[in-house]
Amino acid sequence: TSDSSRFGILDSLSIYYIFCSDKIDSSYFYANESIKMSFPLADKRQLILSYARMGSYFFFAAKYGAALQILHKGITLSEQINFYDYSSFLYLTVAELYTFLNQFKKAKSYLEKAESYLKFSKDPFYNIRARTYDAFSVNYLFNGEFDSASVSLSRVEKYFNNHVELVSEDLYLGWTAMLKSHSKEYEEAKQFSLKGIDAVKKNDDHQ
Repeated sequence: TSDSSRFGILDSLSIYYIFCSDKIDSSYFYANESIKMSFPLADKRQLILSYARMGSYFFFAAKYGAALQILHKGITLSEQINFYDYSSFLYLTVAELYTFLNQFKKAKSYLEKAESYLKFSKDPFYNIRARTYDAFSVNYLFNGEFDSASVSLSRVEKYFNNHVELVSEDLYLGWTAMLKSHSKEYEEAKQFSLKGIDAVKKNDDHQ
């Protein structure tokens, strides 16, 4: 098996165990294997993605200090070698972490960074454009900026195109239901909630 195929398998498994399994710590194992494989290589592009995936694991495992440390490693390395294919994902994960901690202003500055690197984004799994505007929408929702949240959710729809992956879809349906509920459009909120429940079941999304 070529190195690229092995990296692809490790990457897929690290994502699978975050979202589609109760054994989230298995994600750490596969992300760590990817780091160990890529660290000695002269080409550091795969190492940057491996840092991003490990940061994602630490975020979902609520190990926020470790998440920030390794995500910033990925950001720094990206800047050192002028390689930005995974920069949006790195900044996005930092932003999601700060949003979760109710530090909305800090989160928004990282979201704006993530947005600025979208033109380079080549994540092999996530629809980063859709997921970035999902993250903008929840930031606006929790900050009481409902019109801006609506605009961001419209952008999510736009960027779905033919690439609707489980994380972006589940987030979009959940945040849209929340927005509809705030607007007192209760029947629509209910329909989006039901669609969200179906999507979570279909996608086997444990998060």
